[in-house]
Amino acid sequence: MRVPPHNLEAEESLLGAMLLAKDAIASGVEVVRAADFYKPAHGHVFDAIVSLYGGGAPVDAITVAEELRRAGLLDAIGGSGLLVDLQAATPAVSNAARYARIVEENALLRRLIGVAADIAEMGYDLPDDVAKAVDRAESMVFDVAQRRVTDSSRPLNELLGGMLDDLEARFAKGDVITGVATGYTDLDKLLSGLQPSTLNVVGARPSMGKCVAWDTPILDPATGERTTAAELHRRGRAGEWVQVASLTGNGELEVSTPSAFVDDGVKPVFIVRTRLGRQVRTTAAHPFLTEQGWKPLARLAEGVRIAVPARLPWFGTERMRGGEVVLLASVLGDGGLRSSAGLLQELAVTRCRSLDLDGLNVLRRHELWHAEVTAMAIPPAVFRLPRAQCALFLERLFTCNEVARCVDSAPVAFVSRSDELARGVQHLLLRFGVVAALSTTLERYRGVPRTVHHLDVVAVADQAVLAELGLAVHHAVQVIGQPVTAVPRGGGHGGVGTITATGRPATADVWWDEIVAIVPDGDVQVYDLTVPVHHNFVAADVFVHNTAFALGMASYVAVEQNLPVLFFSLEMGHKELCQRILAAEARVDSQKMRTGKLTDQDWTKIVNALGRLEAPLWIDDNPNITVMEIRAKARRLKSRLGKLGLIVVDYLQLMSGPGKSENRQVEVAEISRGLKILARELEVPVVALSQLSRNLESRADKRPMLSDLRESGSIEQDADVVMFLYRDEVYNPESSDVGVAEIIVAKHRNGPTDKKRLAFLGAYTKFANMAPGV
Repeated sequence: MRVPPHNLEAEESLLGAMLLAKDAIASGVEVVRAADFYKPAHGHVFDAIVSLYGGGAPVDAITVAEELRRAGLLDAIGGSGLLVDLQAATPAVSNAARYARIVEENALLRRLIGVAADIAEMGYDLPDDVAKAVDRAESMVFDVAQRRVTDSSRPLNELLGGMLDDLEARFAKGDVITGVATGYTDLDKLLSGLQPSTLNVVGARPSMGKCVAWDTPILDPATGERTTAAELHRRGRAGEWVQVASLTGNGELEVSTPSAFVDDGVKPVFIVRTRLGRQVRTTAAHPFLTEQGWKPLARLAEGVRIAVPARLPWFGTERMRGGEVVLLASVLGDGGLRSSAGLLQELAVTRCRSLDLDGLNVLRRHELWHAEVTAMAIPPAVFRLPRAQCALFLERLFTCNEVARCVDSAPVAFVSRSDELARGVQHLLLRFGVVAALSTTLERYRGVPRTVHHLDVVAVADQAVLAELGLAVHHAVQVIGQPVTAVPRGGGHGGVGTITATGRPATADVWWDEIVAIVPDGDVQVYDLTVPVHHNFVAADVFVHNTAFALGMASYVAVEQNLPVLFFSLEMGHKELCQRILAAEARVDSQKMRTGKLTDQDWTKIVNALGRLEAPLWIDDNPNITVMEIRAKARRLKSRLGKLGLIVVDYLQLMSGPGKSENRQVEVAEISRGLKILARELEVPVVALSQLSRNLESRADKRPMLSDLRESGSIEQDADVVMFLYRDEVYNPESSDVGVAEIIVAKHRNGPTDKKRLAFLGAYTKFANMAPGV
């Protein structure tokens, strides 16, 4: 049998030194406890010495022997002779501190061995919740390193003594901020700063009203399918893997996986139409990318240019029979300009015979049989075709559309009486890097007026694509990404330019399109996505955008107070968070930083800010982190640094629970309770961002209340402070409080509640203190 680590000589030398000198007692008490001694008798002697020393009584062999006799332990240790032997065996009283360290190190090793045995036993027991067992194991090892006292109960006299020390320190400081200052002056005065061991919840509606209509078409790059926002939301909430196209800070397209899917209820929406004929329905708060950065629709007007994709280079993998592709293109190629429903059937029967296919069944399967001419559309299966078959479909479509185009001698690529069909063709062209403008005219055919939709090619990513698709273009076409040379002006597509505000041409993936109309379209069901890192996605072939308060708070604590801050972001990545912090600190437009279009003055601000940002701020962007992982990482950082000023979690509803819960409410309750325990365990304020229920959207006053906390009432129960963010301009475009945010403190366990105002600097994604008296 192996003997646990110990050193009896060091134990004897330490006790002997403590019997001989008061300074040695102080050195020993600072490092070891009675339980650290391997020999029980030595622990009893240590307790007797500490008891006498603490009571101010003299310590020597006689007084300690008497103390042990009164406790009935003198005979158990071997009599008073042991104490004399201890004194005699001490090599040097001055080395007491080193003896104590040797005793402590051996005690730590013995504890580590014991914990390892407990952990092994825990593993052999096959626990139901493995993650919880791992967290418990890590906590046990951490406790060994921290030499924590496991008994959490403390007598009142000790607590009162500590409270008196705190009061004296606050009095000497002469400051109303007794906790960690957030940098928001009025809020700090109300809360006296964020107090240690508290859970502070910051609630806000997700995306603050930035949503698209339920039927907005969205491309799935993985399958080539064009689905709707509602269907994407359903799939995402069901746990299916979905993807979207998004725009990087370098102006390049990239495939992204949404991290959250938000049902924002019924809201007023507006139709945004552009010079290219693209249109999307969004709420007034939904931002679009302008030449001056992302701006909400409420701040845009006709004539403003917004970024739209110049190409969407993704295709599907679901092949059709070649004859079926040709048949569908042939029937749709007429565009409904000459054929009646009867002629459509005649053409279908004739062509299906020549192709030796069951053409009628094909048309029925794709819902084209008996279709109304003005409602004809590209079958969904066509969007899922691979590139070669998609090109075949378009080539045949344009060939069959030749006669239709000659009717009015229009120099366009495609004409149709169906708006939906024309938009489908416009989107398919975008897959090949062909930018086409859609316009609508009222024409007379054989004396009868009719609405006709024209597609005109404006630009291409590669001239060879025109031949691949069989496109005959009647004017010079710009090659995307090259300087503008012969882009027509005033034609069917209007003055669609590609020169940015700084004189640079559009990139290969971005085209600058002009808003020509913003029209109210009633109240409809809306949805939003959370796209990590880039925070935007392509909807209806337009770039649309999808929480700066907590980030500003974290930056202030780290930069201004030099306190270590641990920021857990389940929504944004390292790069975007770093960019936001730098933009806010330097007061440089965040869009300029994304595009790199910086002036000399901007560079000066950035360089100065970099010096200030040499701060103890740690960012963790693991999107699948759990409370247990947060606790483990926070423990390690505090152990390494010796202190921790603030922990921020953005945001609570994206976190996973500790295991399988019966429902989401129970899971969120476990998460909030875990964060509260973390705050108390590490004695550090924890700030957790939380989504709010969409029920508030149905109220006349959209200001949040405690009952709006989403998914679990336990969040309110566990939180020491609950704050809500509210910006009136999000819900009321005509609001007089543009650029103003309200911080509503709805719960304050140890103080008053109130409402404070902050300035919101949208260009820098930053909250700031209001000017005095505002």
